[in-house]
Amino acid sequence: MSQEKRVALVIGNGGYQELSRLPHAVNDAEDMAVALEELGFIVIPGKNLDRRATEDAIITFGEHLQGGNVALFYFAGHGAQVSGENYLIPTTAQIKKA
Repeated sequence: MSQEKRVALVIGNGGYQELSRLPHAVNDAEDMAVALEELGFIVIPGKNLDRRATEDAIITFGEHLQGGNVALFYFAGHGAQVSGENYLIPTTAQIKKA
């Protein structure tokens, strides 16, 4: 029996330019990445990502999911909900309105 493939995308955004900084977000993500690696996950890490880097990480995550059995996404950082839609906020976001 083959072992299941486990893939995780782990992002920690704490160094925001326009929003309040989150002093523990990166450390929390790093701790989660270590724990997941110990459980056999392939971890795609991200730290203080802007929008482009976040999109690139998500694409890489998707590529690694090919043939995967278990997928996990962990995000430590600012998020928002507007009209029922959820958003993860990149570090360089300049939020002017909903």
